[in-house]
Amino acid sequence: MLPPLDDAVLKSNPDFERVYRKVTGVLLNPDGSTRNDALAKKREAVREVRIPTGMQHRAALYGTFD
Repeated sequence: MLPPLDDAVLKSNPDFERVYRKVTGVLLNPDGSTRNDALAKKREAVREVRIPTGMQHRAALYGTFD
């Protein structure tokens, strides 16, 4: 996570302010991780697919949990 900066620092360094705003607002998540992480997108897609447990699979096949 990047620490917050004093507004006076950003106002006295406009080029740095532009870079800092882009990095903290567009490129990084609030926790400091990248927003453009292809592997994270793949992991999230896998999480969205629900793999049934054995009992759920049996219920789907036979219509019962018994």
